[in-house]
Amino acid sequence: MFKRYKAIVEKYFQQNIVSLYSDNGGEYIALKTFLSKNGISHLTTPHTLEHNGFSERRHFHIVETGHALLSHASIPTTFWTCAFTTAVYLINRMPTPTLQMSSPYESIFHRSPNFSKLKVFGCLCYPWLGLYTSHKLDPKSKPCVFLGYSLSQSAYLYFYKSTSKIHVSRHIQFVESVFLYTSSFTAPSISSYYVSDWVPPIIIVSSTPQQQLALSAPS
Repeated sequence: MFKRYKAIVEKYFQQNIVSLYSDNGGEYIALKTFLSKNGISHLTTPHTLEHNGFSERRHFHIVETGHALLSHASIPTTFWTCAFTTAVYLINRMPTPTLQMSSPYESIFHRSPNFSKLKVFGCLCYPWLGLYTSHKLDPKSKPCVFLGYSLSQSAYLYFYKSTSKIHVSRHIQFVESVFLYTSSFTAPSISSYYVSDWVPPIIIVSSTPQQQLALSAPS
């Protein structure tokens, strides 16, 4: 991930990374050869996390925000990667006093985030499932779980239980006050959308002028 991050920073911002400051974790020590070849100094803080307070606070903020998203929607912890990715997505778009109440997104890209795109994490959603149906009369949508935002497309991520996979779609209707994983959730039945006592009209074809006159007369 650091290699990818380095390439993006240097390509997009035209800036070189001078040093990497981290703890003494093995995932960072493994970068020793790569950092040396690219002229990046590596500063570590073995067994003294307080010396790397800024990174630790950022990590804590992400973890706590992701945990709050999972808890609020009663989503299993198996989806923690989606929650943490969404947490970073939201934090980058939140105003902060550190940036004079601007967001990191606005400071980097010099434009306001699209807040209308934001939806409640873990809420019930109905995506268009036409691509996953095998018959033309199959339902074109079913209850799914909203799990975040695509980082490479202008689209949303959702979990479809029938396939046990996370899919991507732009065409989704959200019910942000309902959560699929709560014990009180009950999917609405199709019959609830119809009036049970509705009776179709009866059309009578009369054969004589007298019958037509009788039918047209007010009751």
